Amino acid sequence: MFARTKIALSVAVILGTVSSALAASPPQGTPAQQQRCVANMEASLHGRSVLGSRDTAIYIQSLGGIDNMGVTEYDIMVGRCMTQLYHQYTRLHAGQPRRSR
Repeated sequence: MFARTKIALSVAVILGTVSSALAASPPQGTPAQQQRCVANMEASLHGRSVLGSRDTAIYIQSLGGIDNMGVTEYDIMVGRCMTQLYHQYTRLHAGQPRRSR
């Protein structure tokens, strides 16, 4: 009987640790998650721009607009990844009560 209690307690501690680690991660993902997402996005673009085809007027206009704001194409990819990670976070935590801070 004592062995079962010890095993159950061990499992509870492990699950508690894992769930608290997930709850502690920021909704927009950790820097490592963001870097992995950007790397995957860059790989999927196959050298193309995140703004679209480089030989179009809309690309040139978009690039001029982001340059005026001091933003790079990399910043745009990070922003898209943060949005994607946020949506994953909200789907994962849907229906759970919010923690008070």
